[in-house]
Amino acid sequence: MDKLQELINRKNAVMTGSGEPENGKLSARDRIAHLFDEGSFIETDMFSGREGDAAAEGVITGYGTVDSRLVFVYAQDGLAGGGAFGCEQAKKITKIMDMALKTGAPIVSLLDSCGTKLSDGVAALGAMGEVISRSVKASGSILQISAIFGTCAGGAAFTPAMADFLIMTEDSAMMINGPATCAKDGEILTAEDMCGAKVNATISGNAHFVASTDAEAVAKIRELITLLPGNAEEMAPETECADDLNRISGQLGSIGMPMVEIIRQVADNCEFTEVSALYAENVLTGFIRINGRTVAVVANNGELDSSASCKAADFIRFADSFNLPVLTFCDTDGYKASKEEEKNGLAKYAAKLLYAYSEATVPKVTVICSKACTASSVAMGSRAAGADFVVAWPNAVIGALSSDMASVLLYEEDLKAGMSRDQVKAKYEDEAANAFEAAKTGFIDDVIEPDSTRPRIAAALEMLYTKSDVSPVKKHGNFSF
Repeated sequence: MDKLQELINRKNAVMTGSGEPENGKLSARDRIAHLFDEGSFIETDMFSGREGDAAAEGVITGYGTVDSRLVFVYAQDGLAGGGAFGCEQAKKITKIMDMALKTGAPIVSLLDSCGTKLSDGVAALGAMGEVISRSVKASGSILQISAIFGTCAGGAAFTPAMADFLIMTEDSAMMINGPATCAKDGEILTAEDMCGAKVNATISGNAHFVASTDAEAVAKIRELITLLPGNAEEMAPETECADDLNRISGQLGSIGMPMVEIIRQVADNCEFTEVSALYAENVLTGFIRINGRTVAVVANNGELDSSASCKAADFIRFADSFNLPVLTFCDTDGYKASKEEEKNGLAKYAAKLLYAYSEATVPKVTVICSKACTASSVAMGSRAAGADFVVAWPNAVIGALSSDMASVLLYEEDLKAGMSRDQVKAKYEDEAANAFEAAKTGFIDDVIEPDSTRPRIAAALEMLYTKSDVSPVKKHGNFSF
């Protein structure tokens, strides 16, 4: 046979080797086609390890462009031997990850596998360790995004759990132990109830996004890539800003305005990409653009608890790793007071958030919108925790105590004299816990008009664009994350 014809035949066999997906799912190759700019994908190691069955490999690797930027990918093919992870699959994955590290480009993993290839025995575990070690090496160096479209079980769950962002489709599952292993005394467990996308997004917080379809999951990956730097030495991609930087928003400062709307009013074109929206909803995290540059946003609504502190801390550490300014909107009057929170280690998780803010060397700007009371105000992007610029709205309550606490501890005589609890609170907020008193002490830098929040933030970020903050020489901090 002519060698050119043999090449064509072999390629055709590989391209058509797996079956057709069902229930509206996309094949591994279709997911890749949706991810990359049209015609840009180049497959690597197409014939690697193939003997007989052209689809036996169970993974597709390669590179291409997303929004004209270089991106590497490995996509497990659940229709080819169940996408079982074995030694040959690991060789392909580690090669493509090594190339991503060499070029400083993002690595995307599209996961759909029944688990470990049992016929490879213990060698498969060593191969899995090789992939995991690449994920650790890449962490904080290049952008890692994972998406799960089917099952991701056992040791295979380590890599997506370490990714910077994890997207799961509604019918997917991620677990270390399966339902049959975890069930006790005749208990009936399902993967969906124990470790499905909803559980990972709402209870454990492992999944940052849940997508209703495969196409929606891939579209979210593209969105993240357009917003974020590809590696730790890059700045985020810039877009032309068509929105007026000096735009005044009369809605800001309105009583009871949802925090998500405050964020949108400040953002270019009022666009906000929220991250982990279903987990620890008392803290919001996500990305906006200001003057065409990506900014990481952390904002809270009321009390802080363990989950919210962890969510915000992890997000801040990502932003710091990839040179993204951190913009904080503070509205907190304390930590959640409950026996359960204290037993779960609230002090450690609260410290984790403080550690993340203090450790971050990127520009940090904070706006106190409503409340900044008790020690929780220090944890939410305060000057004491390393913020570069902190402003407050005129009606903000800023104090060492919440209004409730102050009414009990500081105004006992006023209460005895006949003042109501609400009157006492108002007295505390007016005399001792107001933004102007905080400005006098230097706890904040300025008091601003709420409608001018966008131009003031834009000016602060522009001023901090060339900020340089060198950390002390050390291998890493010794705080458990």
